[in-house]
Amino acid sequence: MPQHGAYRWMRPINNRHRGASMTMLQTEKLMTLPGSRFCENLVKHNSLAAQDFAQWAFYPGMLFQALDKWWGDQGLRSSPHEGIDLCLYRGTCGAMHCLDKTAEIPAIYAGQLKSIIDDYLGKTLFVAHDIYDSTGNQCYTIYGHTAPRAGIVPGKRVAEGEIITAIAAAEDSRITIVPHLHISVAWVPESFPADKLAWESMNPRHHIVLVNPLDVLRCSYSIVE
Repeated sequence: MPQHGAYRWMRPINNRHRGASMTMLQTEKLMTLPGSRFCENLVKHNSLAAQDFAQWAFYPGMLFQALDKWWGDQGLRSSPHEGIDLCLYRGTCGAMHCLDKTAEIPAIYAGQLKSIIDDYLGKTLFVAHDIYDSTGNQCYTIYGHTAPRAGIVPGKRVAEGEIITAIAAAEDSRITIVPHLHISVAWVPESFPADKLAWESMNPRHHIVLVNPLDVLRCSYSIVE
């Protein structure tokens, strides 16, 4: 298995859940979203093509709605995964590589930064976009475990592809885990207050619908068995 600093990549012990199939509501919401050039911009900004980049790679536990952890004891998560964890990629010769804390993260769509909160590895950014569904819900992209770039503050407008943050270093965390980017895509009621945005609110009880980020990002990837 590939090594990264003091961390060891673990092979998933079981594959109880590879990510749930979409509900009819999630399918309808996805159809409203335009494709994104996020993966293309991420590769370009971080010069990954010069580092033999071929495609992204995920353990099953990194996927949307996965029930298993991909780190530590690889036990069950406390709740289904709200998005994807992005850090692994394969080179053209098949070797595995990993993004690190220097990796710069671009905005998926143009929008406005609504909130920045603490998470257990760094900061989470909530960005609202001028994309609405037929019932007035607004599209948000959410970037977790990051270190926001200077000047990136709530209220700031950002362009698609603009660098807004970097992956946070995980060395100071109580959890032994490699630095990685968590991405969620959500439909949020327009009336939902920005100061209430939190991971705990990302569920149907608040009429918030999550969709699989990989269906929006449309990037080439493989599953690591």
